[in-house]
Amino acid sequence: MPASVTPGEEAAGAHAGAGGVPTGPMGGAGGAGGAGGSGGSGGPGGRSGAPAAEKGAADKSASSRPAATARGSGKSKPRAQPMHPDRAEVGEAIVTTAAAIPVSAARIERDALAAAATADAARRAGPDPLQLARRIGAALNAPDMGGTDLGFFWVTGVTAEGAIVVANSYGLAYIPDGVELPEKVYLASADETIPAGERARWATYPVMAVQGWAAHHEMELRAIIGTAEQLANSDAGVATIVLQPDDIPDTGDMIGRPRLAVVDSEAAERLAATPDTRLADLLPPPPEGAEPAAEPQPEPQPEPQPESAQVVEPEAAEVLVTPGPGRVRMGDLLAQMPLPSADAGAPAPSAPSDDRFMLWFEVMKPMASDASGRQAAHLQAFQAYAAHAEEVLLKEAHTTIDPDDQRTAVADWMYWKYIGELVNAALAEAPVLAPA
Repeated sequence: MPASVTPGEEAAGAHAGAGGVPTGPMGGAGGAGGAGGSGGSGGPGGRSGAPAAEKGAADKSASSRPAATARGSGKSKPRAQPMHPDRAEVGEAIVTTAAAIPVSAARIERDALAAAATADAARRAGPDPLQLARRIGAALNAPDMGGTDLGFFWVTGVTAEGAIVVANSYGLAYIPDGVELPEKVYLASADETIPAGERARWATYPVMAVQGWAAHHEMELRAIIGTAEQLANSDAGVATIVLQPDDIPDTGDMIGRPRLAVVDSEAAERLAATPDTRLADLLPPPPEGAEPAAEPQPEPQPEPQPESAQVVEPEAAEVLVTPGPGRVRMGDLLAQMPLPSADAGAPAPSAPSDDRFMLWFEVMKPMASDASGRQAAHLQAFQAYAAHAEEVLLKEAHTTIDPDDQRTAVADWMYWKYIGELVNAALAEAPVLAPA
């Protein structure tokens, strides 16, 4: 156990792994080792406790409109920031970030006991990034952080330099809708300083992603944090912090950067700077059948009824006026009415149907397998989903009238467009993961 992790950190137990990270040493700077291993379900088990803070409605709406503070965050490019921050910078970041993270009651009590037992010299040194990283790891594994998808889970790493990096078991740069990451928290698979093909080899193995990220930036991992199930069946090569079921808060709703700002800060800035009336300017032309959102029209006035002598439909009038001798039943009258043309009543051309549910099921299916090639199957399904989501969301962004809903649709379209381009590049750089 490294000296940087004390015995009280509950680091004993499971060897770290990405819910199936291949056991054994990493190869190369990026840690893109073999693809074997077994996958965990990602279920963090029972949870208790309440968040330390609740966000108001204004905070929740911020996820659909990236705040101006997202500017300057960079596209998860940690090389643009000091790789060896001094203790004062780390302490300031911890204090600022901690207020935005929900914490279970059990974890608050444990942290208070640990603080009381800490020596005066350690307290004077400032806050410990490991405590913040554990709280972030617990919040990300809350039930509302995407854990309902088969095999989806998060792991968190903290380096000796104080950097905090997170990774999950799905796709590349994937963040579930509504999940926000605090400032100064890096998403390993969204780091554009690392080749896309290398990041693709980490797919479905988040501990490998954390290892590879630290190795790429020549940083020393201090610990990796996750549940016992997530960290089983593999060797992280560093101390592990095992999250207990009561460490997990009821909600992981953090105040931070929405997913578009995390993966593509420039796009988030453009969206934040665009007024509601110009949102369509951020989009390419609409797909066939998707007309731009129209301004609300006044309710139509009732049309005046025709006078009795006015002929509205000559063919129908001929049937009604000269029905022939004898009584005529309604069915016979209808049978004599002219048939509508073949095109009458046909729906207008529209964009392809929304098949995201079934395509997401294909994304999940490989997570039920322990086979060594599951990265390829998962990424190929993820690629298909991203392409379809981009197309569906483009239509939605063009046809939505409500400004807030349209802004959300534009943000989602920008996000999945970025993801689609990233996965395409990754599969091109790593042909072993591309379809045969």
